[in-house]
Amino acid sequence: MAKTINIRSMKKVSDSPETLEKDLSTFPGAFESLEKSKSVIGKSRHMVADYQALALYILACQYDHRDCNILEIGTYRGFSASMIIQGAPKAFFIGLEPAPHEQDRACRNLREITEPERFRVFSVLSWKYLSSYGGPELDFIFVDGAHNQIALDLYWWNWLKPGGLILFHDYTPVDGFKPCEPVYNTVNRFLEWLDRPADVLIVDDRKYGMLGIYKKPGDSEFEERFLDEI
Repeated sequence: MAKTINIRSMKKVSDSPETLEKDLSTFPGAFESLEKSKSVIGKSRHMVADYQALALYILACQYDHRDCNILEIGTYRGFSASMIIQGAPKAFFIGLEPAPHEQDRACRNLREITEPERFRVFSVLSWKYLSSYGGPELDFIFVDGAHNQIALDLYWWNWLKPGGLILFHDYTPVDGFKPCEPVYNTVNRFLEWLDRPADVLIVDDRKYGMLGIYKKPGDSEFEERFLDEI
């Protein structure tokens, strides 16, 4: 299992595939980006924690290339999206936010973060968008959508490039802060199906966390028949 690091102090984050610890001083733009996101978008209890936002920035940095494509499921008002975009400003970002008023607000917020041609936010459920999605392949997927439909979001695994990262928010057990059994249990069973441990595990001292998996060459595609196993 990837190393668990207490980063509520916002000093360290677990970064894989090598599962290295990287001091945030290596990423001088992280804190500046966090302050910019807060200034533009504000904060609410529905948004990721500050240390999680910093981790998103760091993890996105490796995909800061013009040919990289990033997907976020559950964009809300664009706070986590803004950190991902600032970490990888050259990549193209797609956000999915089913509530039309929040989708509109996210677009307005993100236009203050980056150029409008660098992103799109669609008002659609992730599994409906997936049913008509035709590419391109994705480099980074951040899953923070409907908790009770998390199994349907696993199909996005099939659009992830080898070397790409899928990161699940709300990976928190029943005895943790903001427990989320559907995500915690489903992601654990997904790891069992893959038959390998997580690559990225970011938790605080309340067990509130995120878990990530890098796709490797030869990893199986996710199929409907595996839902029974999940």
